[in-house]
Amino acid sequence: MPKLYTYVTEKTVEALSRLSEESGKTSSRIISELIEIGLKNYENRGSNGLDNFQIKSLNLEKIQIEYLLRILNINYEIFRCIYDKNKTKVKRDTADECMDTINNSVHEYIKTTIK
Repeated sequence: MPKLYTYVTEKTVEALSRLSEESGKTSSRIISELIEIGLKNYENRGSNGLDNFQIKSLNLEKIQIEYLLRILNINYEIFRCIYDKNKTKVKRDTADECMDTINNSVHEYIKTTIK
């Protein structure tokens, strides 16, 4: 195997020594494995700088948001069908007005609590 030389901080040397002691492997072997892992991680990054796990997480979030919106739409349609202004805390004439009021309240809550 070819040899590589590099300069690292004292903190890095201490961490590598600790890893070597904990694993029972030589420092050279630990460094070689870390470099290989780093290269694989670097090669797996997409053009946008995200690794495969991050890309999968973003795709999963999109799917979850899509299902959440579908469920909310179904709930909204049900609410329209069964709306009775005498049985709700939000007193409005129509279901649409009631939902608008609820949506505005939620948006205000989000603006004030999540920054």
